Amino acid sequence: MADAHPFFFETFGLGIWWGTPPLMRRLHSHTEVEFNLVTHGSLTYRFAGESVTFKAGELHVFGGLTPHELEHVTKGTEYACLTVPLSAFIRWRLPENVNGPILRGEILSDTDGEHDVRRFGRWWEDLKGGDPRRARVMLPEVQARMERMALSPTLETAWRRRAPGGRPGNAATGTLLRVERMLQTIAARFAEPLMLADLAKGTDWHPHYAAGQFRRWIGMSPGEFLLQQRIAHARHLLATGEAKVIDVAEECGFASQSSFYAGFTRVVGQTPAAYRRGLVA
Repeated sequence: MADAHPFFFETFGLGIWWGTPPLMRRLHSHTEVEFNLVTHGSLTYRFAGESVTFKAGELHVFGGLTPHELEHVTKGTEYACLTVPLSAFIRWRLPENVNGPILRGEILSDTDGEHDVRRFGRWWEDLKGGDPRRARVMLPEVQARMERMALSPTLETAWRRRAPGGRPGNAATGTLLRVERMLQTIAARFAEPLMLADLAKGTDWHPHYAAGQFRRWIGMSPGEFLLQQRIAHARHLLATGEAKVIDVAEECGFASQSSFYAGFTRVVGQTPAAYRRGLVA
C-alpha cells in the first residue's frame, strides 16, 4: 500500500481568518473546533465522503478532528473562520445539544444575521494584533455565542454521521473511522496517562496494530501526537492565563516540570518561560 498519508494535520490554536478561502487539495484535520461564518456566496466541504454546503448568513460549527476538505467555493464568496482549541471548548461544559454533536464530529448551524458579523468583526480586531489580553476577553464571548446557539430556535444539525446500518463500505473508510476514534480519545483525554490499550479500545484492534495504523495514517506515533496536543494546550494556557509554569505542566498531563520543559522546548523551540515572555515583548 502507498506510504502517502491520506490526510494531513495542521495546528491553528486560537486564530481567525477573513476573506476568500482557498480550495484544499487533500483532506486535512486539526484538533481545534472550527467556526465558519459565510458572509457572501457559499462554500462546500466534503466530510466522510459527503458534500455539505455552507450558505451566506449561516454560522457553522464543527470539530476539526473529522477529516474534511473544502471542495468548492462560489465566485465572490467571503467568509470568516475562527478556530478555538478543543481543550478550551471542552472546559466550557456547554449544553449537551451543542456539546455532544460537536464532540461526535457532527456539524451544527445557526443563523443570527448581522449579530454574528459584528461578533466576528470584533474577534478579528481582538486577535489580529496578537495581544493575549484581548484573547482572554474574547473567549468568554465565543462561549456565550455557543450558549445562545444551544437556545436558538434556528439551531440545526447540518451534517451527522450516517445512522449505524452495517460496516463502512470499504476497508480504507473503516480504518479511517477507527483512527479518528483514537484521535478523539487523545484530544478529549490528553491530560491523562493514556496507554495504547486505552486508544485501541473501541477499534477492535490489538494495541500494537492500532499504533501501526495510527502512524501510517497520521504520520507520527500516538505518543508524539499526544505530546503535540499537550503542548498545544500549554501554549493556549501560557498565552491566555497567568498560571505558574509548574501548574500548566500539571494541567497538561506532564509527570514533572522537567519533562514539560523538555517536551515544550523540543516542539516549540524555546522554553515555556521564554515563550510567555515573547508574547508580551
